Amino acid sequence: MEETTATIEQSFCDLGASNEALSKATKAVAVEQRRATKAAASGDLKTLRTVAEKLRIARQNLDYTGEALLDSVQACEETVDRLRSDYLEEVMQHIVSAGGEARPHEGQLLCYPSIVCINVGTGRVTIDRRTWKSIRPSSLAAELLKRQQRPVKFKSEAFLEALYNVYRRIVKHDEHTLTRGVLVPLFDIYELMTALPGMQRDYQRIDFARDLYRLEESGTATTRKGMRMRLVPGSTGAKNRSRRLTFIASGGREITYYGIRFGDPT
Repeated sequence: MEETTATIEQSFCDLGASNEALSKATKAVAVEQRRATKAAASGDLKTLRTVAEKLRIARQNLDYTGEALLDSVQACEETVDRLRSDYLEEVMQHIVSAGGEARPHEGQLLCYPSIVCINVGTGRVTIDRRTWKSIRPSSLAAELLKRQQRPVKFKSEAFLEALYNVYRRIVKHDEHTLTRGVLVPLFDIYELMTALPGMQRDYQRIDFARDLYRLEESGTATTRKGMRMRLVPGSTGAKNRSRRLTFIASGGREITYYGIRFGDPT
């Protein structure tokens, strides 16, 4: 006999089938219970005896399907635990098969504009740092596909001003230096923007890279003071890859950033 490879999605399908069987058993008990009540009220002993026997069998089936549902829940939990490391891959397969776009990146799943993470230890799934309660792959994939169809909400002007303010701190407020457009590594910008304890956990490098991509896509590049921004790609920047910022954009394109310049547009 050919062995069927278990998946998290298949485990949830089996769980759904067990729940459907329990639902039918519950309805059968309710039907016979109503018939027994009617027969008792009318004094129909013959019907009552027949219904009582059917009710006994229906309740036995209800107990059986209830136990089967508990077994299915346990089996599903065991499958999730066993295949947790492959979870994002399974979600990605559902997205791609539905015509969407998704790419794995450093233990995360990038489905622009969303970033999906799973804590292998706890099984906690997050979308853009917010917990997603349903861990069923098809359910998560459907949600990510919906988000791909929505307009991206991003305050590009505010983010640009935040970058410029940190940039000015690094170049020591020297207006002459500012107008020359000195190159500052974006990694240094990120380090200052997330200097408070816990901030790098809540706003990771991939989030920063995504915001840089959103800013670039928005076309917003001039600050309120009239300083023009230019992002420098990673291919012309640091030799140390750890100081580069990478994001997988729509269409599966890999975007790499290294530095940033602000200068007088003239």
